[in-house]
Amino acid sequence: MLPMTGKYQHYKNEDIDDYFSAVGVPYVGRKMMAMSSPAMEIAVDGEEMSIKNISLMRTVEYKFKFGEEYEEHMPNTVLKSVTTKLNDNQLETKSVIADTGVACGRLYDFKDDECIIEQQVKTLKRFLEGWRMAVLPMKSVILWEQQWHPCAIVGSVSFLYFIIWLMDLNSLATFAVIGLFLNFVDFIVPVICNSLYGPTSWTGQHEKTYEEICKSIVATYNKALHNVRMFYSMRETSPCMYYILSISLLITLAWVASSINNTFLLYVMSITILLWPGVRHRGIFNTLLAMVNMAPKASLKTE
Repeated sequence: MLPMTGKYQHYKNEDIDDYFSAVGVPYVGRKMMAMSSPAMEIAVDGEEMSIKNISLMRTVEYKFKFGEEYEEHMPNTVLKSVTTKLNDNQLETKSVIADTGVACGRLYDFKDDECIIEQQVKTLKRFLEGWRMAVLPMKSVILWEQQWHPCAIVGSVSFLYFIIWLMDLNSLATFAVIGLFLNFVDFIVPVICNSLYGPTSWTGQHEKTYEEICKSIVATYNKALHNVRMFYSMRETSPCMYYILSISLLITLAWVASSINNTFLLYVMSITILLWPGVRHRGIFNTLLAMVNMAPKASLKTE
């Protein structure tokens, strides 16, 4: 098995905008890809290798054999690509745009410190041990596997905030009550799960699904942490942009918080955060993004 086989977080995108521009990716898509840090899964099956890129916009998987030509489907074109192994930590893909014959390429450099460490997944699995029977149905709700799931999310959050609004507590008291509620839930859920489900209820399929959930959480956490680090790194690489963005965001936040009820703002944020995984899973975000990308073309055709 190749040393690079495993799961990685794609952290550095050098000259990525030029590459995606060459292969016909629209402007908005290029900018979002340049800012993203997709998860990457490398697997080998016999002589065939697969690379799966899991990003905010879409999930793409390519299967190929070293030195043999294969096709990569971009939004507006098709690439004829050949991937070769340079060494144990590097892959090089050379491509030709089928429509124009223009050559381009990319280099993958795999490093151990950029790998999604399996220890993080094991730690999270131990941390959520008492919740594992509750985590499985929660996943289906969060991803909207049934049509009524988004309504259940909105209804539950609305009921919780309605109770907070009725209590009319000050800020510290509200945080204390929320903390008490979370502690109570954290105590009672494992007790209920252990009472309803015995050890024999946990099957191999449950374990596999549980591990996939933990891996997804770890990948999301690493991606968010990386984005925060990238933002703060701008303080050294581009201080003017850093201070313009940070000051503008803080002023906007202060103005919004002083103009709108803070409880309502937290309610909207909670709804947005909880609905976001389902929006991505259902492909709603990709559909809206595609409509945005197609809007300029439609206007040009109309003219």
